Amino acid sequence: MRTKPAKVPRAGAYLFARDRQARRSCPGSGLMLLGIRFPVDLTEVGLPAVCRFGGVSVWHGPVAWQWDGGDPQLPIELVDSPESVDVTEWGVDHVVVTTPDLDATVSALQDGGADFRRMGLARGRRAAFLLFGPVVEVVEVEHGPTMLWGLALETDQHLDVVAGNWTSSGWKVSGPHDAVQSGRRILSVIGTNLAVMTRR
Repeated sequence: MRTKPAKVPRAGAYLFARDRQARRSCPGSGLMLLGIRFPVDLTEVGLPAVCRFGGVSVWHGPVAWQWDGGDPQLPIELVDSPESVDVTEWGVDHVVVTTPDLDATVSALQDGGADFRRMGLARGRRAAFLLFGPVVEVVEVEHGPTMLWGLALETDQHLDVVAGNWTSSGWKVSGPHDAVQSGRRILSVIGTNLAVMTRR
């Protein structure tokens, strides 16, 4: 079952360029993102119930996350990952956190050892970009709690093939199109806050 998303910037907007290996090792950070529970059931498109995308497990359920090396001290539920299955052609590109207080949220993440990269804009909203293995994109919104809002996967597969396979499984997806990052493409799963990008 997929939940209707709130109207905030789409996952993947204005992500900064970075070295792929640096994302995996996350040098200098006291925290590492290990797991994401997200309200999208990937078994509907033929993936395992608990996928291990690189170093991050993803499975279906109410939004929560798992960390190694501490607690980021944000009002997002912490959870332990179930046993997972490696999925080698896929990875987690980034997650999106929305917050009404960008400065306080970034400060909390930095206190936890975040590898802070830069401030910027995401569709006209203030945003910050931090590294915890995958990128955490923090976007300021006017109202609502601080929450884990979006998930962007990356894949080695051609996005037209992914779109066709997922559509045949009953999902509605946007047509693959150019991403903000030069040389990459992206599609969105309509009715969710899930996106898929080509790998860098």
